[in-house]
Amino acid sequence: MAVEEVKIHLIDIQTNNGKPYSLAQDALSSLEFALDNRQDWLNWKRVAFLNSDVPGWKADPRYFQNAAANHLYRMARLFFRSRPASLDTVFCFIKIKQFEEDVLTSSAEGLGMGMAAREVISMLGLES
Repeated sequence: MAVEEVKIHLIDIQTNNGKPYSLAQDALSSLEFALDNRQDWLNWKRVAFLNSDVPGWKADPRYFQNAAANHLYRMARLFFRSRPASLDTVFCFIKIKQFEEDVLTSSAEGLGMGMAAREVISMLGLES
């Protein structure tokens, strides 16, 4: 998609808790980077979600999605445990259960297709 076409599909919520903040800013700032040049991405806020730098590197959306999901899962667990009396725990509990459901569903599908368990875990980015 062209940059302008992507922009119309992003939902940008502007908040102002003391300073202006856009929830779509990370995505908007990434639209100018080349998908086959990792050097363009090095100063981006979410560079940790990108796949490893190897010869012939290209941005891998599946890797990015798994890394972002793992980040969200860790944040949900942290807030769930650190703020047990808050209403935030309900949201965090739901996100944790959704993540676990996604892992179980993907694992079952991979095993059903005849993939080895280690291969499924590696594909999901869950290896430690």
